[in-house]
Amino acid sequence: MRRRALAALALALVGGGAALAKSKRPAPYIDEVHGFQVTLPAGWQPVGQDTGAGEAEPIFKAANDATDQWLVVIRQKGPTDDVYDDPKTGMENFESGFAKAAPGYQRVSRASKKLPAKAGGKAVVPSIDLWFLMDRDGKPVTVGVRALFYRGYTLQLMVDSPGKKPSKATKGIVDSFKPYSTE
Repeated sequence: MRRRALAALALALVGGGAALAKSKRPAPYIDEVHGFQVTLPAGWQPVGQDTGAGEAEPIFKAANDATDQWLVVIRQKGPTDDVYDDPKTGMENFESGFAKAAPGYQRVSRASKKLPAKAGGKAVVPSIDLWFLMDRDGKPVTVGVRALFYRGYTLQLMVDSPGKKPSKATKGIVDSFKPYSTE
């Protein structure tokens, strides 16, 4: 009788463990200093930082060697009042920088959102999601950008995806980028 009970317990633990392992999501990368979090799917890993200079300082980088993709988070100083005062103009101004810099720029989608500044809080952070196509070495690349707008600076995540459509994992990375606060 005791053996059957132990065998049943072992089966329950093994079966429960397998179900738990299948549903386990990767833990988010949290940057408490800069106040953001992002979840990297399997295959992605943080890479070494070079020192940023100028107004767009890189604060986090990751890569997926299997898919040849890169991700970067930058902190960019500058005026952000237009996003607060006139969101449509703010989106146009934000997008225009990418349109000028990216060869073969073609917008796929653009949307503004208000994300919770912290879990359970009422305060919100304005954000913009921008997806566009560009040419890199004669090949199409889809780029996803999410910008979090604070007074006087933005935090921006940019990730590329080979081809004309982003992968589900790439969309998940952009969707997971959000403010983080312990206060």
